[in-house]
Amino acid sequence: MIIGSLSGPLCAAGGFCAGTEEVVEHQRISSASYTYSAALPALLSTTASETISMLQEQPEILTGLQDNIRAMRAQLDPRSDWVRCTSSVDNPILLLVLKEEVVEARGWSTKEQNQVLQDVVDEVCAYFLLSPISSHSL
Repeated sequence: MIIGSLSGPLCAAGGFCAGTEEVVEHQRISSASYTYSAALPALLSTTASETISMLQEQPEILTGLQDNIRAMRAQLDPRSDWVRCTSSVDNPILLLVLKEEVVEARGWSTKEQNQVLQDVVDEVCAYFLLSPISSHSL
């Protein structure tokens, strides 16, 4: 079975499932009702279509994204003493976890680990909300 989604990378919704007739039919019948729906809003269909067109016409968008991913990873992993990145090297979403040796050395519970990570999120959000966006390279 081959599946794909339009919701994350294309800022749309929906996806596809391809395989033998029996497998696809089972997936269609057994899935939750929101998984297979004929009610995809036109705006989301248009968004996906326009995104694909933009990427085809301006492939440098993807090159720039890949450059940004590499730059961000170089700043965090492996330079950070506290976190490591667990996401794929090509993934623009960086999944960060506290390094095991830090957690063990400090004796943090899961709740304490979550609080440390939430503090980081809060600081980043405050930084970007309180600072002019134009001064940042997003």
